[in-house]
Amino acid sequence: MKIQWFIGSVAALLLASMPSIAAPAKADITQPITQFFAKRSGVSLRAVVYRPEGWRPRELRPAVVIFHGLGWKEGQPEWGESYAKHYAKLGMVGICAQYRVANDKLTPLDSMADARDAIRWVRVNAQALGIDPSRIAAHGLSTGAHLALSAATTPERASVSASPNALILYSPPVDLENDAKLQAMLGTKATAASISPIANVTKGLPPMIILQGDVDTVTPHASAKAFCDKMVQVGNRCELNTYMYMGHLFTPKGTPDDKKPQPNPKVEAAALEKVDAFLVSLGYVKGK
Repeated sequence: MKIQWFIGSVAALLLASMPSIAAPAKADITQPITQFFAKRSGVSLRAVVYRPEGWRPRELRPAVVIFHGLGWKEGQPEWGESYAKHYAKLGMVGICAQYRVANDKLTPLDSMADARDAIRWVRVNAQALGIDPSRIAAHGLSTGAHLALSAATTPERASVSASPNALILYSPPVDLENDAKLQAMLGTKATAASISPIANVTKGLPPMIILQGDVDTVTPHASAKAFCDKMVQVGNRCELNTYMYMGHLFTPKGTPDDKKPQPNPKVEAAALEKVDAFLVSLGYVKGK
């Protein structure tokens, strides 16, 4: 995997701490490349970029920024590689984004800030990445879905928006008000309720699709339904797809779903077909 780091004047004008990039050489088009989109707490945050066959910078393809899960505490951007490759096959640019994980010094607030930085970096560097800045989706799994969603529901003032244009959410934590583990990670820096997506639903949020098991013990189906219902009530688009006898991230009923996910491959594939149809409906990819 070839690693490149380019710092340019465009990002300096918009966001002083955010590096911009130069378009990669033609010979590199079919290979994933790693860029560094920010440096926070001494960590250089990576974005692994997967471009579609026949990619050309001036075409401005839609993109998907992917955030991994695992309780805001662990993970690497490469965990989203299979999804990035799938989106690239559809003709999109897939980007696996790193974020700082919570520890004794960092909290999920830092993870949220990194997710916003990643989306903003993609938008700032859209021309070099060959991306349409008005067609950037965010894809998240479990707590990664919270980060993707939080970029839209808890935005911050900036010259470039960090809100995605669409959201793909697998088993998202949407009702966090009474989440004791999250509150312990946040300490006194924020309340869990303040970063709970269901408490921050407003009109004008991006269209989104939720993929959710009906017996999920980690992010309950009832919460996903209540969130989606609230989205629709204020005029937003929210599509909830429920998978029967499936726990967290499509772990089959009867198998503990609060540890490492053990997804049912057939259900996982069926869910991805729903995601593809959602992207077709937005005009991000062509239908079959």
